[in-house]
Amino acid sequence: LLDLVFSPVDPQDTEEDRRKYEEAKMEFDAMQAKMQSIYEAHERRAEARMWKAIHQLPEDLYEEAVRSKPDHVPEPLLFHQRHHKEIFDSLNEDEKRKLQVYQNLMYVRYPHAAEKARNRDRFFIPENQIVSRQKEAAMAKMKLTKR
Repeated sequence: LLDLVFSPVDPQDTEEDRRKYEEAKMEFDAMQAKMQSIYEAHERRAEARMWKAIHQLPEDLYEEAVRSKPDHVPEPLLFHQRHHKEIFDSLNEDEKRKLQVYQNLMYVRYPHAAEKARNRDRFFIPENQIVSRQKEAAMAKMKLTKR
């Protein structure tokens, strides 16, 4: 429908041009279908290999992974520490100013972040003290009905 609506008013192509276009289009469509089938076969093989690898994992690895604690990465090996100088030096003055504005806004918005990094236990709530929103709403509703 779009081809009819937006077709050229005075077409310049001949019957030979149309035939060449149709041949090229059929060749392209055939090649696209072949490539699509190759890609789909590759995806099926990759998915089958993935599931095979998952099924071959021992069941006790999950429990071991849950029990183990990750090793602490030394501060100098962290990406932002290792590459800070070269990344910061590659910024122009405008980008440095934008970065500083962003850091200032983050500090204003989250002033407790530094304290949380220093003293994580201060922000920890024991699981038995957590109240869900539904429970909190029910308790508030009960207080209103008692009055």
